[in-house]
Amino acid sequence: MQKRYRHICQQSDPYAVCIQKTLRGYIGNDVIGIVQSYATNGVLVCTNDKASAVVQLNGSVATCGKLSYGGDSTYVQKELKQVCAVYSTRRAFAAVLRNGSVVTWGKSDSGGDSSRVQDELHRVVRVDANDGAFAATREDGTIVTWGSIKCGADSRSVQAQLRHVVSISSTRSSFSAKLQNGSVVCWGGWYEPAINKTINVDVIYANRSVFAGKLMDGTVHTWKDVRNYGNNGFDISCIRHKLVGVKHIYSTHDAFAALLYNGRVVTWGNPKHGGDSQHVQNQLKNVKAVHHNDSVFVALLENETIVAWGCDQSGANTDSVNNQLHGVTSITATSDGFAALLKTGTVVTWGGCTSTDIVDIRAIYSNRGAFIGLRNNNRSVVTWGLENHGGGIEKSFSASVEDIYSTSCSFLVKLSSGIVSSWGNDGIEEDLHPICECGSVIH
Repeated sequence: MQKRYRHICQQSDPYAVCIQKTLRGYIGNDVIGIVQSYATNGVLVCTNDKASAVVQLNGSVATCGKLSYGGDSTYVQKELKQVCAVYSTRRAFAAVLRNGSVVTWGKSDSGGDSSRVQDELHRVVRVDANDGAFAATREDGTIVTWGSIKCGADSRSVQAQLRHVVSISSTRSSFSAKLQNGSVVCWGGWYEPAINKTINVDVIYANRSVFAGKLMDGTVHTWKDVRNYGNNGFDISCIRHKLVGVKHIYSTHDAFAALLYNGRVVTWGNPKHGGDSQHVQNQLKNVKAVHHNDSVFVALLENETIVAWGCDQSGANTDSVNNQLHGVTSITATSDGFAALLKTGTVVTWGGCTSTDIVDIRAIYSNRGAFIGLRNNNRSVVTWGLENHGGGIEKSFSASVEDIYSTSCSFLVKLSSGIVSSWGNDGIEEDLHPICECGSVIH
């Protein structure tokens, strides 16, 4: 049942924007772990599963949402000064201050309690996260971890190797750090802590449980949880010879698609999640980009048509719309559907969350269960999809639309006037701090 809430904000500031709930982000090349933040006009919005944190122009933080997920930051408000960035696991937040220290709040065993390592959290320049643990990178390239032990909070077994770290990637419960020399250190989950000095990695990608490293020579190397079995994208033995000249790697839940510099695509992993593209390989030429949802890949070709494969029910079957999919300029996805924007401003939908007669659109955004289209007049929007995710609404505004944000099941539109309009289902029960009324600025 859909519920509406009002908001009690943790800080009083006219620039505080309170958003409804949070993003259950995509894993892999979109969002690593459950982390998403947006910056607009000096205001940063960060969300986790069921709470939100807003860095205000004065460097303080406003929070809302389910209390145990970090919606209540009362007990750390005095410390939340001069905040320059906020990061999140699924149930906790970590704020990096200008002096390089870190303040945490939310569920303690998901990273909300950093007291065990607080003395080490100094000169921090970046924080990465997965479902339940944080990994902070310091100026000297060393790492500090905390949160759930099952998700990699205990990195003591690899601390000696965690030097000169340049980037960190994550699956839902583990981390892989790329070192300056191109080697990789992995830990967390059921991983056997290890360092691989031989692969010379360029970029690390991930799906729910497997890492895929694009190496400096354009080939691919994969590694996974030692207890993670099944066809999830780890085994590349049959297609390794094809993985040459790799430009970028994309992922669904349990499969990968590598875009090569020659415009071809190589896939592997669970066939139900797009790991098998044999039946469309002849069409996968001159590919410009690959888009995806949880279980389907969609390739956008240079001739502005598309090719889809994976789970038919989630958008791999495009038979009903193939004759309309010409002049495609962009593709947007929910968890089980797609929307293509054509040059004409017309929208074509298939899979889940379908609709018809959507025209005069300049941009499309989405959450897990609905789409939102921004009209060409830049002052109105139309949504379609699940009503409890914000679908089925048309709105016009008195000012131009400046930014559009999506959480897991709601939308937020920020206007040039500073007014914020939000709607959708936060999915939270009784222990929620009230949320701001739609179309209001928090004072």
